[in-house]
Amino acid sequence: ICICDIHTLQNKFYFSDSILVRLETCIPLLKREMIGIANCSVAYPDEGAYKRYNVLFPHTPHIVCGKVRDGDKREVQLKEGEVKDRNVIIVDDLVQTGGTLAQCAVLMKAKGCASVSCFVTHSVFPNGSWKRFCKDGKNEGLFHTFYVTDTIPTITDMLKLHPPFKVLPTSTIFCPILTDDIDVIGI
Repeated sequence: ICICDIHTLQNKFYFSDSILVRLETCIPLLKREMIGIANCSVAYPDEGAYKRYNVLFPHTPHIVCGKVRDGDKREVQLKEGEVKDRNVIIVDDLVQTGGTLAQCAVLMKAKGCASVSCFVTHSVFPNGSWKRFCKDGKNEGLFHTFYVTDTIPTITDMLKLHPPFKVLPTSTIFCPILTDDIDVIGI
């Protein structure tokens, strides 16, 4: 079984010893998109995303945010990194409603970024929550580009029709893995 950008590493151990689990990442898809972006920084909405992805961007400036409780509500705050005049891409493994990503983007804009985009591997978006980022949605215009991969095709088939979403195909991640496995078993 090949899993891309697993949310919780211990999930790998749900499988029996007879199942080989291969962990991969879709970050190379984002790196291809970043090639033409000047003054680019990668932002992480929380410590978990930072721990998961920071080593994959060794030559890109990092911005780390964190969720802080204030009574009954959570607020995203800047923990470290320079935002002013940077083209920021917020990176995380998955998105549900997009609330944390939206808070992080609002913070980046308030701190003076040149633009803000985001990337998630898994676009869960229950109950059409993705619509908040599209025309007439409450967060319309918040993201320059909202990059997602096609790991959940029932959602991404809709997203590819609506800006600011850009669906990145995972075939360039999985095809080499399949070829490698074919070589190993001798087909």
